[in-house]
Amino acid sequence: MKFVSDSTECTLKIAKSFSQSLEGGDIVSLVGDVGVGKTVFAKGVAIGLGVENTVVSPSFVLCCHYKGTNFNLVHIDAYRLQGQNLINLGFEEILQEQSNICLIEWAEYLDVKPKFTVKITQCEEYKRMIELINN
Repeated sequence: MKFVSDSTECTLKIAKSFSQSLEGGDIVSLVGDVGVGKTVFAKGVAIGLGVENTVVSPSFVLCCHYKGTNFNLVHIDAYRLQGQNLINLGFEEILQEQSNICLIEWAEYLDVKPKFTVKITQCEEYKRMIELINN
């Protein structure tokens, strides 16, 4: 499915709606250039999952955990993990935990098989194309 977003609010709404299709243990790859809105999308998913904390970019901490109503949200930024062994970093257990929904920015750098891919591209200065792909 493809959507065009012309605002942060629209992206949040699309992501919140998308979150209703997620189940425990799901891995979602967030794909897009720097600054295109991957973390905004993650915030919308968090809202949909009932996360009360403010979602922030995990760029400098690699992984953020949030408690939702029915599932935990794990937001990972894999950009700095290129070539790293997930087992040594403890991520394998996180990805396999059925109470977690994992959103991974830059997942292409890891050896994971996401259930969904969210591809976000800038199509105009203030517009984003959001493509939701069921892998």
